[in-house]
Amino acid sequence: MLTTARAFVLTVSSIVAVAATASAAPIVTITEVAGANTAAKLSNKATLLAGLGNYTMLEDFETMTASNTAGHTTLATGAGTFSKSAGALNGTGGACIKAGGNPQTCDQFFVLRAPLSPFDGRYNTTPSVVQGRGHWLDSNDISGLRLDLGQPRHSLFFFLTDVSDQGGRLTIGAADGTTTQQAIAPTQGSGDLFFVQMASMTGITSVTWSNNRTGDGFGIDDIGTVPEPTSLLLLGVALVATASRLRRRD
Repeated sequence: MLTTARAFVLTVSSIVAVAATASAAPIVTITEVAGANTAAKLSNKATLLAGLGNYTMLEDFETMTASNTAGHTTLATGAGTFSKSAGALNGTGGACIKAGGNPQTCDQFFVLRAPLSPFDGRYNTTPSVVQGRGHWLDSNDISGLRLDLGQPRHSLFFFLTDVSDQGGRLTIGAADGTTTQQAIAPTQGSGDLFFVQMASMTGITSVTWSNNRTGDGFGIDDIGTVPEPTSLLLLGVALVATASRLRRRD
């Protein structure tokens, strides 16, 4: 794994939906990856991944065809199936791609790479990509995307680029029917990189990304999972920390 001499700064927004006793609802942390530029952020991102130890990358979009003319309303990936979320609005931004299903509207999402992307601030996060690759999944300014996992996962992580210009939220569904919503506060910073981790005792079954407006999009890349003992340990640490905080509040 890559290392960096520059210390990275983590801003953990919150751990949510946990009671004083161990809750079955998924636990979510969102970490902003610091860096003076994209290269520094990606170096710090590699350090974050190294800290996970043994992990499995489910989908990095590198083997998929990148195109700004052939979009998707559903897309099968190694992590599960992506689709427009229920009630999602088509993109309305001036840069969104009017291609695919209806060339008059931004009604599809795309696998993109830098030369094909009209968007500032969204980029590939996969290290050591081969020449001509460097792909990510782009929302194309559609207000919501959903991932239905192929199987329940006790842990899941992924990276988001440019997601927080106007803010948004994540909705995580678990195998027992519980859900967690996590807000993403607006930062107004084009090109921001966020590391999202989640864990669930019963297993995560779906993730929905929602933006606060249709003229603002985001990129998704490097979706992975950590082995069950590690994921349950992370969940346990989060539960203990949250329970301790709640006890102090009482």
